[in-house]
Amino acid sequence: MQTITELVEALRTEIGLAPDDASQDAWIEARVNGILAAARRFARRHLWPVASFRDVFANEQPCCCPCGMPAAILAETPVQELTAITIDGAPADVADFEVSKSGRLYRINAGGVPVPVFAFLTLSAEYTAGFVNLPADIFEAIAAIIRQAWGASSAGQAAGADPLLGVSRVTVFDVASVEYSDAGGAYYESSVPKSGNAILGPWTSVFYPYRDYARGIGLPRQRESELLADPA
Repeated sequence: MQTITELVEALRTEIGLAPDDASQDAWIEARVNGILAAARRFARRHLWPVASFRDVFANEQPCCCPCGMPAAILAETPVQELTAITIDGAPADVADFEVSKSGRLYRINAGGVPVPVFAFLTLSAEYTAGFVNLPADIFEAIAAIIRQAWGASSAGQAAGADPLLGVSRVTVFDVASVEYSDAGGAYYESSVPKSGNAILGPWTSVFYPYRDYARGIGLPRQRESELLADPA
C-alpha cells in the first residue's frame, strides 16, 4: 500500500469491521497519524509514504578547497527522485547527479564516473524520499497497536471489542491474579520485548533497523533538512 487512505482501508478488518465499513475511518486515521509521528521520531526518518524534502548544506571553509570538506549526504532515504540541485547559488542539471542507497550525493564527471559531491560552499537539494510501499513489518506493528487502541477505546467497546485485548495478567489486590493469552496474539505478545515508548510499546523493536543513528547525534552538522510536502 502506498497511501494513508489505503492503510486506513486495510485496518478496518483488523478491528473487526467490514472491508467497506468507513464509519470509523476518522478514528483509524487519527491513530495512524499518531503512530507514524512516534515512529518517525524514534527512527529519525520520515519512513513512509513518499514525501518531498529540501536539504541545505553549508561548508564552513573560507575557500573552495575540497580538503576536509564533508560529502553531501541527504537526510531522508530511500531517495526516489532528485528534483532540483543548486550549488553556490547556481542551478545544476539533476541529470548529472545520482544518489546512493545511503543518501550520498554523487556528480557524474566527464568520464561518466560518479564522484562524491563535496567541492561547494552551499548546496541545496530538493528530492522525494520514503518507502513507496509500506514495509510489511511496519504494517504489522501499526495493525497491532491499532487493535490495542481499539479495544481500549469507547468506540471499540461500544462496538463489542474486548476491553482486555492484549492483557496477559489481571491482578485484584488482596484477592488473586489471573493470567491468560489471546490465541490470536499469543505469539506476537510473547516474542517482542517491552519498551518505554508510550505509543509504540513492545513494537518499538520493529523500528530499530530503520533508525538513523548518525542523525540522532547531529551528523552531518552542516546540513539542514525540511519537509516540503507530505501527500498523506
